[in-house]
Amino acid sequence: MSGFDANSLLREATERLQSNDFHGALERVDSALALDRGLAEGWMLRGVALSGLGRKGEASEAFQQALSLEPLSVKIRYNFAVHLHRAGELDGAARLLEEILQAEPGHEQAKALLATVRAAASAAGQSGFGYAPPPPQTPYRMAPPPDEPAPRAHAVRFVENMGPAWTALGVALMLLSLAVFVYVLVAFGPRMMEQLQLAMRDPEAFRKAQEAGQVQQAGGLGLTLFSWAVRLGLFGWMAVDIADRRGSWLWFAPVVLLCCCGLEGLAALLYLGLGRRKLG
Repeated sequence: MSGFDANSLLREATERLQSNDFHGALERVDSALALDRGLAEGWMLRGVALSGLGRKGEASEAFQQALSLEPLSVKIRYNFAVHLHRAGELDGAARLLEEILQAEPGHEQAKALLATVRAAASAAGQSGFGYAPPPPQTPYRMAPPPDEPAPRAHAVRFVENMGPAWTALGVALMLLSLAVFVYVLVAFGPRMMEQLQLAMRDPEAFRKAQEAGQVQQAGGLGLTLFSWAVRLGLFGWMAVDIADRRGSWLWFAPVVLLCCCGLEGLAALLYLGLGRRKLG
């Protein structure tokens, strides 16, 4: 439950930052981090708020903490670079921006800021005087821009902690489900088709065959239990994944329908490819 509360607080903090209410944003971020200190987004927003308040050292520490939690985050690096530029630490800002452009060469905000940083560094070197950072009242240019919505975060903490392994688990369950369907189709399909034709052509003969134990079932008890274990595991994975990503529960409709044919794995494949809501 605390995950939902913390995410709500971070959304409120982002709205405060976009209106330059740094004190209000800091209060909400600190409340979110009190619930969960492992929120990289929270530490980044704390750095933004502290930078806006002119508390440079504390802001740098917050950004460093955010990067330690998500070392590959371009968004955290960009905001950290904005802060260092405002603080006059041009070398650090340039290094972060160059790292961003190595990962994402088309990052237009990073390109523009790097050009500004390099021009400022060149001017400071030519004049012989130190670089004067932007005045505190200059609005903080946080990424993403104010007209973009705040990124969606995980709603289920253990899913976030599992990282890519969570998606791998879903793919494995999907493949197992499809493998069971193919195995049943190949191993028992022809015989089951014959039995179906007999039942349609001569119901009485089919009934007698059932009573004599001559009607073959699609696998034994072990296969039935295994297929249901995979099926329930896949259902559970999809339910948690939809809740985590705040997706549409309508994706369970094709799962239920295709389950009647043993094709819930196909529904999961469609969900992974088309219906899974992206984060960030």
